[in-house]
Amino acid sequence: MTATDLPPTAEDEAALLAWLATMRDEHPVWRDRYGMWHVFRHDDVEAVLRDPATFSSDTARLVPAAAPVRRGMLTQIDPPEHFDLVDALAFPLPVIVIAELLGLPADDRPLFRTWADGLFNMQVGDPSDPELGPQVAAAMSEIIDYFLRACRARRAEPRDDLISALVTTEVEGRVLDDEEAANFSMLLLLAGHITTTVLLGNAVRTFDENPGVWDELRADPALIPGAIEEVLRLRSPFVQVGRATVRAVEVGGVEIPADALVLPWLLSANRDPAAHREPDRFDLRRGLGGGAQLAFGHGVHFCLGAPLARLEGRVALEELTGRFRGIAVDRSVAVRHFPRGILGTRELPVVVAR
Repeated sequence: MTATDLPPTAEDEAALLAWLATMRDEHPVWRDRYGMWHVFRHDDVEAVLRDPATFSSDTARLVPAAAPVRRGMLTQIDPPEHFDLVDALAFPLPVIVIAELLGLPADDRPLFRTWADGLFNMQVGDPSDPELGPQVAAAMSEIIDYFLRACRARRAEPRDDLISALVTTEVEGRVLDDEEAANFSMLLLLAGHITTTVLLGNAVRTFDENPGVWDELRADPALIPGAIEEVLRLRSPFVQVGRATVRAVEVGGVEIPADALVLPWLLSANRDPAAHREPDRFDLRRGLGGGAQLAFGHGVHFCLGAPLARLEGRVALEELTGRFRGIAVDRSVAVRHFPRGILGTRELPVVVAR
């Protein structure tokens, strides 16, 4: 493996997982052609995530594309029995929930998917490319303007919703300004919905690959929360996160300089045999807890929306397993995967057994 290589995209899951296994074994801390430092082993990833004093989440000074958002930051299905799980459930559920919490109009939901698709379709090669900043800013201008208008409206006339709380609540004598509240709301909507959308699709894919799991979940719904954790471990929705070093630091025996971009691989850590026995096997009763499963991060930057994503996933899977005797992935239909950065499918045609 040389410094000119780049990771396979998440569109080829098998190739990506094989690459990660090789990197864990041979290059646990690796500098790529763009000067970014990738971290692959569970213990090293966890160490990076729990040390924000050294590994800052504020990457904007090193990544121009991060600058625009620096501050603040299935109930009824009729025949036929073939449907797209993402369109029918996995996308609308979290969007409806988060939009309701924020107090956003129901008629605006199609906009949210358009925005999310546009952002997650962007391919970033060299993060230091000066052209990235203007590209991201242009892609996000409509989204930011939308949330700025919402924040200003709630500041003038507060309602019983989360945006109103964000712009009116005072903590230690300080209230968020409109830009901070808008960026926080945007992050909650976009990142929050994509996590649950991908989680639900990945859960159905994983259960379909493991015969008998669906029957066990139908017989004992109390197993569903543990099943969700195991799906998150096996198919972490966000495969990596970004950090910027504040000082020179050693990780896994490798010296990383100050002001360097570091990419801890959550997916790799969750597949590390040093942390998980038989890590490529789905184990319904693995009993993950604490920091062993890193799909939502670790430490002070642990995902704020993790409890909501877990709740949405549990309720959706309880309804699905209670309603259907089985859901099988329709492999006769080609699906689009998310590209680099997100592990999951944009569509998931399935066949249900009532």
